Amino acid sequence: MKLPLIDNYEEDTVVAFLNDNTNPSVITFISHLTNMPTTAPIWIYQYNNKFYFNSSQDTHKIRAIKSGNTKVSLAVIAKDSFPIVETSDIPYISISGTAKIVTQKENQDVAMIKKKLYEKYNAEGQADWVQARIQALEDDPDDAYIVEITPEKVYTYD
Repeated sequence: MKLPLIDNYEEDTVVAFLNDNTNPSVITFISHLTNMPTTAPIWIYQYNNKFYFNSSQDTHKIRAIKSGNTKVSLAVIAKDSFPIVETSDIPYISISGTAKIVTQKENQDVAMIKKKLYEKYNAEGQADWVQARIQALEDDPDDAYIVEITPEKVYTYD
């Protein structure tokens, strides 16, 4: 699984970095209310060279995408990279791309991706709602949706 646009790090290093659920990730998008950049923390999952996150239908992120503000920037930051960035194999990866809402009806992998996303962050001590959402996806995957980011540019520490 070689990620396109990321060629200055070994593939295994990039995969481990992106799969580490303790590395913070944030999304920046243009708000549909203020037309200004807005940044929010999110959980991410990488699959088939795209990035995915989940959000409730009534959030600013979803409303922005629905209003046509589909250009986003995703940043994944090594939890231990600051203030000395050289202490991390990869201090950060920043991805600019286009976001869209994808449903299970459009892509049969959506429920599986969403489940993997929840499982990635279902650490010991996590709230019960995470396991409940995993179970709900297993019981009824047909209404699942998720936000898909198609990378267009990638920036990494060099």
